[in-house]
Amino acid sequence: MERVRGGDVGRELLKIADWFDRARLHGLAIDAIEMLAGGRPPEAPSGGGPEDSPPPHSTDAFAEELANYAGLLEQTGRVAEAEASFERAIVLDRDAGDLRLEGNALLGLAGLRHTAGRLEDAERTFNQSLALFRKIGDRRTEGVTVGNLASLYAATDRPREAEQAFREALDIHRSVGHRRFEGAHACNYAELLVREGRVEEARARWCDGAAILRDMGLTRDLTVKTEAMKKACERAGVPALDDGV
Repeated sequence: MERVRGGDVGRELLKIADWFDRARLHGLAIDAIEMLAGGRPPEAPSGGGPEDSPPPHSTDAFAEELANYAGLLEQTGRVAEAEASFERAIVLDRDAGDLRLEGNALLGLAGLRHTAGRLEDAERTFNQSLALFRKIGDRRTEGVTVGNLASLYAATDRPREAEQAFREALDIHRSVGHRRFEGAHACNYAELLVREGRVEEARARWCDGAAILRDMGLTRDLTVKTEAMKKACERAGVPALDDGV
């Protein structure tokens, strides 16, 4: 029998259903994968040394699909179910020793908790995922996580920590060529600078970030950032920033 891959199942499901049907179909996929995988972690290889990696196991696909399903549940407003699915995926990834998938699931869970306003829980979970990405040397996702932490620090009125984290994230994004998040986090950093009354610095960061998003054709991302910046400027009592165009 061919190994069932959760990502392949998910991609096919996403082609044929709208958001709410996707969540239902993902649930059916989870049931099918779990039946094949049994929810078991990979067994240790026989006869190999400690340096050998465990062989692939269908639980890996199940855990990854479960995390994808959690993200879909969150988008359809089923937050409690999404959180439970993320937590279940994390347990499977941890049992399997897959630090990359565990970190990704933790990052998704942290984002859910941040959006839900559970900022203390979100910060703890972001830091757990960050430790894993640093351990495995995943600089790209490390940068994303640091930038998300920066936004959380800004939301909890810690501007110095937020600025330090934004600068660190932007340095990482540039070093690995992660342009989308360089643009997004530059815009978020600009919001922080507006709040701190540093309008000219904010304008420079905003122009840089908006230009990246525009050049990449990320019009929806730019629209969201532009609306957020307008609100930040209104709250600060300053004219809305243009983006240099």
